[in-house]
This record gives sequence, C-alpha cells and structure tokens, in this order.
Amino acid sequence: MVQSGHSGECAVVGKKYVGCNCHALIIMSSNQRSDSNYVSYFLNSEIGQDSLKNLLIGNTIKHILASEVKEQVFVCPPLPEQQKIASVLSDVDSLIDKTKELINKKKELKIATMQKLLKPKEGWKEKIFKDIAEMSSGGTPLSTNSFFYNGSIPFLSINDLTTQGKYLRKTEKTITELGLNNSSARIVKKGDLLYAMYATLGKCSIACFDVAISQAVLGISVNKKIMDNIFLYYYLIFIENDVKKIGQ
Repeated sequence: MVQSGHSGECAVVGKKYVGCNCHALIIMSSNQRSDSNYVSYFLNSEIGQDSLKNLLIGNTIKHILASEVKEQVFVCPPLPEQQKIASVLSDVDSLIDKTKELINKKKELKIATMQKLLKPKEGWKEKIFKDIAEMSSGGTPLSTNSFFYNGSIPFLSINDLTTQGKYLRKTEKTITELGLNNSSARIVKKGDLLYAMYATLGKCSIACFDVAISQAVLGISVNKKIMDNIFLYYYLIFIENDVKKIGQ
C-alpha cells in the first residue's frame, strides 16, 4: 500500500521478491485467514478508500501512518468466499484490460485512416482559414462577482473540451445574462466548432447547444457552402500535433 503521495492505493505483488521504499507499506496476509487479492480489492474499493481517507495527515503531501492502518476495521468474510469474490473481480479486470486494448487498436486504426483520407490529393484546393469561416474568441466575467455566475447560460472551460471529445454535450460552469453582458464572453451557436487556444492547445469539439466562450477558446462558424464542419473538425484534430509545435 502507498503511504505517501497516492496514499491508500494498493496492489498485489506479482513476483516472489520485490523491493520497496519508505513510502510503501507491506501488508502480508495469512493464507488461513485472508486472500491477498481480496484484501487489495477491498482496500481499493469505495468503502476501503473512504475508510483510509480518514487516516490522511499532513498538509502539502498527504500520508498514512502504518500504526493507524493496523487498527482499521476490515470486512472479512470466510476465506472461500473471499477467493470467489476476488476471482469474479479479477475476471472483470481482465475484460476491462481486453476492452482497453481493443480501444487502443481502434484508435491506431483511426489515426492511420485519417492520415490516408486527409492527405492532400489532386484536385484539392488550399484556402486561407478566414475565407472559409468566421472566428472569434470570448472573455470571462469577473470571477469575484457572484451575480455573474450560476445562471442559465452554459459557459465553456478548457476542461470541458479535453474530457468530452468530438461533441460538447455539457459544461461544468454557467453564467447569467448579467455576466454575459458585462464581459467579453460571447455565444457560439449550436453546430459551430470550439477550438482550444490555451493550455491543451489544438483540442476541438462541436457544440451541441449554444454556449458562451472565454478568451481561451476560439469559436469557428464555417461557411457551409464551401466547408463541412465535421470535415473541418477531423482536419483540426489531424493537425493538432503540428499546431502544438508552433504554440507560444
């Protein structure tokens, strides 16, 4: 078990011998009373983690004392039942790992397909960005004014873009009409593109509803007569790494 840093995280040793430093607590179970895999699953469960959170001490780096862990109450069913529970959860973990592996392979396939489809071909024309879309960023209402926030207008944050992917379906924050009218925040219409200019530079999403944006985001409204917004989304994702290289 990790005692400092990611305090409370637990794993079963997969080798006969393993070294550890002062930030780890070694928990040795008796084969006659407890199953190591069950103990690990219990400690990593919501119940186990909630119990361990109460033991955290320190300000900058939280840590747990071994003497406190020893006194914790532990849910301990009969050993055969522990082994059955651990076996079922282990099967679920294996399924999750296989699913992650499949997802990674699909992502690699997507990248290869994008490289093939978006590579310039004969008959394609180059356009200056401003000739195919209208673009502008927004602003942020004064954060110390409570009357500007928790209203009915969705307000985009960079975190919303990085966690939701292709389509923006919700925002963590909202602002009021007063906040919108007393700042440079502006509304991006449903179907327009949202492009990160700060922090996670190059991330892009398509708005599923009207949303207010800050100075960290570029709203892009394409000329639909000459540009498809979903094509542009994939193109911007395709050049994301190149954009990061020229970021300031």
